[in-house]
Amino acid sequence: MEYIKFNCTWEEKLISEEIDLEEINNWTAYLKRELLLGVDPEGVGYGNVSLRQTDKTFLITGSQTAKYPDLERKDYAIVEKYDFIANAVHCHGLTKASAESLSHAIVYQAEKSINAVVHVHSNHLWEKFIDKLPTTEEVPYGTPEMAFAIQKVIKEENMKSGLIIMAGHQDGVLAFGASLKEAVLKILAVI
Repeated sequence: MEYIKFNCTWEEKLISEEIDLEEINNWTAYLKRELLLGVDPEGVGYGNVSLRQTDKTFLITGSQTAKYPDLERKDYAIVEKYDFIANAVHCHGLTKASAESLSHAIVYQAEKSINAVVHVHSNHLWEKFIDKLPTTEEVPYGTPEMAFAIQKVIKEENMKSGLIIMAGHQDGVLAFGASLKEAVLKILAVI
């Protein structure tokens, strides 16, 4: 089953060996242990993590890779270009970029000091904080509409780091900051 809703131009090639995966692997493994990333009872993976690489590119966990206990280089993609209006993502890796790539892209575009984005699932956090913490409009996940809803919240709240509840994405919580540690701590602070 295909979970990606954007038009994906994918070049199937391994991401550069020069990209250090230690930090993202460690935080991804931690989030899996905390059940914030993983696989639902139907076998569908949920959650994703990304790190800014350049002004316009970012490393992101691949589509449906949350089911793997440990990630390897083959489980990541580099998003090279994106177009919200065309609902399109250009990426390379041995897996396609996450279905939430446009949501990550809009965060990086909205604030240059943000270097990490974490998208987790938590029914507890989602229900407890919907409309209490910054919350998007109720629009479908993985769409340009969700990306623009996230951008709107970031701009209205003047956020450089923080936590956003994704109203149109059951259990979806987005955290971001200058580092992966900062993004994850935003989640842990409200658990």
